Amino acid sequence: MFFGLFPFVSPFPIHTDVQPVSLLLALFIFCIDFIFLKVRLNRVEVFFLILAIFSFVFIGVVGDFELRHRVGLLFAFVIYYGVRRYHKYLTGGILLAASIFNFLGVLWHFFSPSSFIPFASIFTRAIKITEIGARGASGFAPENSFAAALALVYIILSIYLMKKEIISRLSHKLVFVLSACVILLSQSGLGYVIGLMLVCINFLISTNFKAKQRISALVVFTLVTFSFSQSSFIDTRGGQLIKVLFQNPSLLLLDGSLGERFVGIHVGITSLFHYPIGSGGGSYPVIAREMNSKYNILKYHPNARAGQLDGTVSAFGRYTTELGCLFILFIVVLLSKSFARTTFPLLASTLACLFIMASFSITFPPTYILLAFSSLKTEKGL
Repeated sequence: MFFGLFPFVSPFPIHTDVQPVSLLLALFIFCIDFIFLKVRLNRVEVFFLILAIFSFVFIGVVGDFELRHRVGLLFAFVIYYGVRRYHKYLTGGILLAASIFNFLGVLWHFFSPSSFIPFASIFTRAIKITEIGARGASGFAPENSFAAALALVYIILSIYLMKKEIISRLSHKLVFVLSACVILLSQSGLGYVIGLMLVCINFLISTNFKAKQRISALVVFTLVTFSFSQSSFIDTRGGQLIKVLFQNPSLLLLDGSLGERFVGIHVGITSLFHYPIGSGGGSYPVIAREMNSKYNILKYHPNARAGQLDGTVSAFGRYTTELGCLFILFIVVLLSKSFARTTFPLLASTLACLFIMASFSITFPPTYILLAFSSLKTEKGL
């Protein structure tokens, strides 16, 4: 559970952002259960496993057999399986430890990059932010957006643990405060914008707020927003995206970093009309160039950084291109199991879906931790 919540660290880092520790442990757990005939799969897990096996062997039209493009969904499946079967092993202590570890790493990185980076590089593949400026601290993660994403995951999981009375209200508040500080210090556009989105969703759907509490929450939100707008954080990348979001949201389409995500998603959706069952593992670069030549996709995303036809940071874009409608069906099936109009499942499903759409690997363990826990929504108290 800990390495699933902290997937960028490893005793021996390899050349990938997501380190294989939690993935290999989850695979080991599945193999042990299989050997002792303890594997029990529901219909969603059966479909998940079948698609994962299919993605491993599907060559398609122009695909190739590069292993890193083949094992993604298999590792995703074992994480999902392991968390669903052994969810009771996520304790308040583990979540609090991950939150503290994330906070201390980001804090150290923010105030002293020169001393932090040599130490963090022992456990992390690379620390890409060497100076704190418009981009904030990443701590024990390659990029600041990854640290912010982990912080959002911790906050949402603490809601689950508090409702299940697994974590105390004091620990819940501590996780929230530490993680909020991480998001702020990361100066991540993803952390700021998605964090604001989740706050708004929680405020709109929560049934716990009475009228007076909603008014108080609005007043606090207004004061916090005003204080933020007057601070130096408004000049960071995350702050600038928040400002654009309020002033003219359409300008977000012109953002270069967001354009990278949009290109991949655009390619994936367009390719469905030509390759409805996908074009095979590893075929994204070939199909992206084909779609661009037919529809001039890059014209619609002029500020996207170069190289988006060679690869994409959007798992949705890549896997929709390579697996077609089967991947869309996969997303629908997972969300149908996990989605509900109550606080935790809605926030968890939303964030997991955004991870798949945006710049996170298909093997990013927190995606499936969120989906696995929210699939337990039939239990009381969620």
